[in-house]
Amino acid sequence: MLTFKHRVDIPELMDNPELDCTELRNAYRDLERVNTFLGGHNSSLKALKKMMTPSITTIIDMGCGDGSFLRVVADYCRKNQRRIHLIGWDNNPKSLALAREHEKDYPEIAYELQDVLKPGKLPDNCLITCNLFLHHFNTEAVGSILKTWMEAGAMGIVINDLHRHGAAYYLFTLFGPIFIKTSTARYDGAVSVRRGWRREELLKIAKSLPLNQSSLHWKWAFRWVMTLEAQ
Repeated sequence: MLTFKHRVDIPELMDNPELDCTELRNAYRDLERVNTFLGGHNSSLKALKKMMTPSITTIIDMGCGDGSFLRVVADYCRKNQRRIHLIGWDNNPKSLALAREHEKDYPEIAYELQDVLKPGKLPDNCLITCNLFLHHFNTEAVGSILKTWMEAGAMGIVINDLHRHGAAYYLFTLFGPIFIKTSTARYDGAVSVRRGWRREELLKIAKSLPLNQSSLHWKWAFRWVMTLEAQ
């Protein structure tokens, strides 16, 4: 019987750099379909808007994948006439190639092959977003990663990630095939829930960081949205 008391350390197929590009593209389309239907991107954008003060000039999406969330942010910025540099970082060239397929429609987004764990000096007045990204790392590493981003100059971080819960897992396995067509995304989705977070785990991580303030909210469907404001 599966248990959800502790996070599991099981690799996801989409993290394999040898994954076929066509399969990767289709898996990202599955994720986009789920995020659109269940409102994952909207939850992140709502939290991000609260942190987008007039002084913010750059937003970097860490582990940007095919850039789907950055396109949502770009649409918002266009509608509200906000001039902000939008940058996607990922260490997978195939993911970035898929993201760049949208460059004609979204020339304001730049994609860079970067090690997100070693960011160097970030641009001034910068916010970081990471969507369904931090669960790919072990719990001990996540606090260090967030601290590194803050020391590199991030003014704030918006995190959207999964709630590890039995109901989330079994609802996904039951209804996931309706929206998700690829075996890769079906497998990774189930694993991701088991690698997700409990409230107390995220609060403990936030408590270890040098912050002015933080917030953590549960969102449907079994998502956590956490914001961190650096000192």
